[in-house]
Amino acid sequence: MTDNKQWATPTPLRPDGTNLLLFPVNALPPIIGDMAFCKDWGGKYHGELLRLCGIIHCIKCALNDVEPVENRVTLDTLCNAIEIGEYFREQAIYAYSLGDVVLGTIKAERVLNKIRSKHITNIRQNDLYKLCRCTLFKNAADFGETMNMLEEYNYIVRITSKETNNKTMTVVIVNPNIYR
Repeated sequence: MTDNKQWATPTPLRPDGTNLLLFPVNALPPIIGDMAFCKDWGGKYHGELLRLCGIIHCIKCALNDVEPVENRVTLDTLCNAIEIGEYFREQAIYAYSLGDVVLGTIKAERVLNKIRSKHITNIRQNDLYKLCRCTLFKNAADFGETMNMLEEYNYIVRITSKETNNKTMTVVIVNPNIYR
């Protein structure tokens, strides 16, 4: 250990102060690149790799009928964890790439929860927008996109008509099955 920057800082994991894990930091995969947009995932990914490494180590020890605390974790075990961890990494990248889809679902659930809590069967869209105002919706057009999604999945039906003052009024009729 001549270059301190290459090695992980040893953490006492045994009661006697000795370590089970001591491997080069650069053995862990980099978290930049294709994971750069996965907010807060880097630490989670490395933590997951270390948990997998510990689980694999314990399984190997159990298969060899030895105590896990009496054996050091091998670099081979870490490599096994990294291989399995690739699945988590790919899933994180996929999940974060769906960011807008997930946000759209959250917005739709917000509207549905408000409808359910107030036991609404029909309401003017403008009144529903006022009822659901929060930081999720930037403006009425953004709210309209969420309403389009709810209508597409048959949670609501919208009927548009002209009022006496020649303004357009949209009434939202709620699918009664959402209360089941």
